[in-house]
Amino acid sequence: MGTNNSNPVLKVILDTNFLMVPFEIGINIISELDRLIKQNYEIIILKGTIDELKGLSQNPKLKIRRAAKLALEMAERYKVVELANQNGNLDDLIVKFSKSMYCVVATNDRNLRRKLKSEGIPTIFVRQKSHLQMEGHL
Repeated sequence: MGTNNSNPVLKVILDTNFLMVPFEIGINIISELDRLIKQNYEIIILKGTIDELKGLSQNPKLKIRRAAKLALEMAERYKVVELANQNGNLDDLIVKFSKSMYCVVATNDRNLRRKLKSEGIPTIFVRQKSHLQMEGHL
């Protein structure tokens, strides 16, 4: 996972909509993360994200259901973190966890990105439906 050199391992949290990107837009998020992040990194997925994907995998819309099921399969390859205190909305949990663990958050959710930016947490998001871009500093 990740790329070269001996820098500390950067934690990258992928949220629900970001995990669905490869299946909705066709972007290879792993090769794009490798391009953006010039150090070793570890992908982390919060248990709440898995729960959201499971819910979306029951969606009546075939495209959403299919993307969610494929995202769940992809998520199995990465570390899933179950937080001790799961209370509150998932976005708030992501902000709190990423702030305490010095993580980058990969999301396309505008409101979540705004919250993360106000806390000084770097984000990665899809730009022009063709590639990933990072906002903020590592």
